Amino acid sequence: MFGGGFGGGNMNDIFSQMFGGGGFSNPFSRGGGQPFGQRSASPSPNTQKGQDATGFLELSIDEAEAGGKFMFEFTKLVPGSHGSITKKPMKIRVNVKPQSKHGDKLTLKGQGHGHPDGVPGDLIIRIKIDPGKGCRWEQGRIVQSVEIQYSTLILGGKVNVQLPNGMKARVTIPENSLIGDRFRIKEYDIELGLLPNETLTDEQKTLLEKLRTAGL
Repeated sequence: MFGGGFGGGNMNDIFSQMFGGGGFSNPFSRGGGQPFGQRSASPSPNTQKGQDATGFLELSIDEAEAGGKFMFEFTKLVPGSHGSITKKPMKIRVNVKPQSKHGDKLTLKGQGHGHPDGVPGDLIIRIKIDPGKGCRWEQGRIVQSVEIQYSTLILGGKVNVQLPNGMKARVTIPENSLIGDRFRIKEYDIELGLLPNETLTDEQKTLLEKLRTAGL
């Protein structure tokens, strides 16, 4: 029992004396305060995420065209106790869709590096297509170097070319072409180069001397 009871004052006065407040707020009302026995809802902190793991999946032109499942290897960083980090070799099988392009991105959620207080990052894989011998990538296109004779470079003519996809094409070389000139065939760029001559016959040397004398 409280000494002396509450006397004849109203409830606001009594609670003001007990808790030092400015009046009584009904704990079960919607307007002020929380009901007894309940906590106010607070937003959960943002979940922290580990770093993304990245790498390249190298495919041939035929493999990228057909698609399928391919093995991919990478190193995953796994956090341990007391701030330690373990490098864990990983092997996973990834699905590549048919007609994939050079530079396409595959994202595997939650397969990246770990986080000591959160969830793992993602694994991001870039498709890297081998353009083939004598070819290279430039701005998303395959550039194929084709070596031709000097006479064809100057006089023009037609040359047979086997494209990186295995198909054959016949390219028309204009007169007075230059080394480095390019011709576009579908998704490929054909770049002209000079066919090297390791040895010259006496007849070829004589003809070249005549050309030099003629100002060529």
